[in-house]
Amino acid sequence: MDLQAIFELEIWSQPGGCCNATQGLEIEKLLKKELPSSIDFIVGHDFSPNNIDVENLSISMQEKELKESNFKSFCIQRGLSPDLNDSESAARFLEYSYGRLLAWVHLPHDELGKEIFIKLVKWLSDKRYNLQGADTNYCVNLSHAGDAPLFWYE
Repeated sequence: MDLQAIFELEIWSQPGGCCNATQGLEIEKLLKKELPSSIDFIVGHDFSPNNIDVENLSISMQEKELKESNFKSFCIQRGLSPDLNDSESAARFLEYSYGRLLAWVHLPHDELGKEIFIKLVKWLSDKRYNLQGADTNYCVNLSHAGDAPLFWYE
């Protein structure tokens, strides 16, 4: 079995806002239309709050990254439950604070993948999203949309 190397990337919303529940699925549909390819390279995510969000909120507060008073104010301003155990409130506050994973992008480590990457960066450059490396947590500078990054050539 011949396994091809791939680059794993993630499209995230930017902190400071909240996307609609189906934003990731909409991005998937748009990108598949905008970036035609013979490979299936993107998987969109919907907004699905659960207990992991409650746990992540608790960890962020224990680490003093986030404050309970800010959480409660955020919830009250938006008509959400200010209960730290409410998964939707926790997920919305985490999204507002850190951004939200909207889609996974898997590109082959070859010329086709590089071509799609460059088009993806151009497409994202005027939108309010971040593009991050899934395994190394680097952010792609979307203001340089003309070429693949140096790591592509390693």
